[in-house]
Amino acid sequence: MQSAIKLNQKPEEHTEQVQRDLIHITCLIQKDGFDKYVFLHKSVQEFHAAKFIASLPHKHKKKFYSKLSNAIDKEDKFDNVLLFLKHIDTDDYN
Repeated sequence: MQSAIKLNQKPEEHTEQVQRDLIHITCLIQKDGFDKYVFLHKSVQEFHAAKFIASLPHKHKKKFYSKLSNAIDKEDKFDNVLLFLKHIDTDDYN
């Protein structure tokens, strides 16, 4: 959480507020019973991963898409992320 706060250039004291909002107000993240937090549904995590990738500078996205194109036939763990990217990062996705 703290690294996300820093990445978005927010004051560190906002960490608890953001965490509280994600857990108690939006319910996007929940406690799993093992002292860990998980996304409510895998698609929420995949969407946010895609949004993060779409926000990267072009040179980093180019590297990501290149690595992924080499592995796409071997594994399917990025399939849903790619579906989101197809719609939110159309130019670089293509």
